Amino acid sequence: MVLAVMICIEGCFCKTEPTFNKQNIAEITRTVYSRYGAINKDGKEIIPPIYDDITDFYKGYALVSKNNKYGIIDSVGKIIAPIKYDNVWRFNGNLAPVQINGRWAFIDKTGKQMTGFKYHGFRYAEQGFYTVWLGDKWGVINSEAKEITPVKYDNYERGIDNNFNEGVLNVFLNGKWGYINSEGKEITKIKYDYADEFKDGRARVVSVFKEGLIDENGKEIVSLIYDELHRLGNGLSDVGVYDEQGDLLKMGVVNEKDGKLIASLKYENLYNVLHPGFPFPRKLARIKLNGKVGLIGEKKKIIIPLRYDSIDPLGNLYVIDENGKYGYMNQYAKIIVPMLNDYIGDEESISDICGMEAKESSLLLLCRNSKFGFANKKGNVVTPIKYDSIKRRYLGGAFVSINNKSGYLNEKGKETIPAKFDIPISKMSNYFEEGIFIYKENNKWGAIDSTGMNLINPKFDCLTNFAWGYSIGSIGANFYIVNKTGQAQRILKYDKITKCTSGIALVSINEKYGLMDQNGKPLSQIKYDTIGEFNYGSSAVVKIDFNKYGFPVSKPLQIKGLP
Repeated sequence: MVLAVMICIEGCFCKTEPTFNKQNIAEITRTVYSRYGAINKDGKEIIPPIYDDITDFYKGYALVSKNNKYGIIDSVGKIIAPIKYDNVWRFNGNLAPVQINGRWAFIDKTGKQMTGFKYHGFRYAEQGFYTVWLGDKWGVINSEAKEITPVKYDNYERGIDNNFNEGVLNVFLNGKWGYINSEGKEITKIKYDYADEFKDGRARVVSVFKEGLIDENGKEIVSLIYDELHRLGNGLSDVGVYDEQGDLLKMGVVNEKDGKLIASLKYENLYNVLHPGFPFPRKLARIKLNGKVGLIGEKKKIIIPLRYDSIDPLGNLYVIDENGKYGYMNQYAKIIVPMLNDYIGDEESISDICGMEAKESSLLLLCRNSKFGFANKKGNVVTPIKYDSIKRRYLGGAFVSINNKSGYLNEKGKETIPAKFDIPISKMSNYFEEGIFIYKENNKWGAIDSTGMNLINPKFDCLTNFAWGYSIGSIGANFYIVNKTGQAQRILKYDKITKCTSGIALVSINEKYGLMDQNGKPLSQIKYDTIGEFNYGSSAVVKIDFNKYGFPVSKPLQIKGLP
């Protein structure tokens, strides 16, 4: 009797399940679904691919979904929030929002529900706070899910998007703005027509078209008497008033600490949102009169006379422009590179000409008679002005070209990779990754690092760019993994290495991925369709695609049951 039942079941299966053959393979492989899991840095599958989706792990947690329901797991796969919610968001601080039937509640990191399902929406407001709303009103809850303000404030463009900055949040009610602190207390009356976010203990406010500054206690430290106020970011602000006709704007500079003018209201407006102030210990501001620019200090002393056409910050230096030529000045207002350098093209800003910020490079671009070179931050010429073109800066240095040959200068201006390669300078970056330049010589590939050290003699038939510490090279039918010291180890025929993290390489064969350590040892099977980042911990999301019959999608002839 048992045997008869087994035969019946097998017979039914054979009748209802189609035969796998070459004719229906295309249809099988087109109809796919994915399952997601996670692996650790040892290649161990800590969460099998059972979920419909998993987000990247963020600070030890990931969101998961199954059958259109959502939950939260930790980095070892433990379910923190059951997979029963219509929607979930990640933990920010101690709380995560969860949704059922269109209403939101909050849970803590143990999965405990901290509020009822009553909110229509929410937004993370930094420092562990959330803004929550009911209908068109909103309030604030803290990291313990307690409402520190009544749900009473109005929405206004960015009103619901505001964050607590420096412990203060701007709020909007009945057409006016004000501020609350992290305890929910209103530190100002809700009376302003506009209110900026706090920065460095101060915020710009507007009332009846007049602008000023308040401090974190709500005190007005710069009176609301100016038509314009632009914060320079160094304890100073540009302020201005219009004439009686409302046409001519006269500018001055105010000290934000005491609200007093250090430059009277007689100058021209030159505020630049890209270069508002100077990031130096000294409090300096630009002033402009009759088209000429100078610098003034916080003690009302003119540091640089009004003689230049422009003065712009560049890292911890200034770029100065006079009569169509540019040079450089240090933070002590001393000219270190005279104004002998030519502009490149029309309408090009001095920052674009320099193509850098001094914090990213120790080199200052020089341009004379359509040739290029570099000076150091002391103003000494370290690279002769001889190159035909200079392109993308890289690792503090730059790509250079002369007589249609390209090379590389390091951060000291030394030509560590000779300008002898036939690669166009615009293509140099395509062969330069992670400080290592791969090149072709006598039809073989080798590699040089940015210091000029020859890592790999030209011997490979093919060599990939370095990706997170590794390259793959081939000699004939043999494939090798090559590290940054030039050591090569024979490996399986991997197609590519796409990334590496903490000594782990991601390798692929036929568009399937696995993990390998820095010694070339496989850490996992090469079976995943994707492997994500190891973010905020030791776990990464993996994906496997299946066809509609439950078999992993691979090459058609590898599908189980195919004749």
